[in-house]
Amino acid sequence: MTRIPPPVRPQLPSKPVLPKPPHTLPPRLPPGIKPSPIDWKKLLGTVSLQDRLVAGRLHQTLGQHVNSLAGKLAELRAGNATLKRGADGVMRGPEGQPLVTVKLDGGRTAYVDPNTNQYYLPNDSIRYCRMPDSIQAKGPMTLPKDAQFSNSYFTVAEVKDLNRIANPRIGRIVLDQPSRFEDAKK
Repeated sequence: MTRIPPPVRPQLPSKPVLPKPPHTLPPRLPPGIKPSPIDWKKLLGTVSLQDRLVAGRLHQTLGQHVNSLAGKLAELRAGNATLKRGADGVMRGPEGQPLVTVKLDGGRTAYVDPNTNQYYLPNDSIRYCRMPDSIQAKGPMTLPKDAQFSNSYFTVAEVKDLNRIANPRIGRIVLDQPSRFEDAKK
């Protein structure tokens, strides 16, 4: 009789043995010093996320409204107002309220009052060599629905923050404004 060898079982790969990482201790602070908590209000500002998103899209939404027929009719019906630059560098409305300066997509500039959801358009006929202390503008006109801020009161510091969001500098990454980069991808 011939002997049949027993069947060979396939050998399963064993679990790889990973080297143990060296034991590290968390960094220690000198005795008596406690880590300071992060002040998120100071880091992010007090402007709500909704208002940040509105400010980030303001150049586009208000630019489209100003160039539309409804925007042109509102500009024709609007009265004249004098806007003045405050000592802190922020443009101020006729009653002294701080305004957000927005460079619109069409090349114009608009001054937005986030407290009342109104905006002013400077007269195009005047060109300046330097920043004027006061300008003549048409307004106030009501912001379109998709460009309106919440009904909260904005301080001068918050308006400066909205200015920074509405007019980002070139080369700076702004996470609040995905709409500016979506068109470039297409």
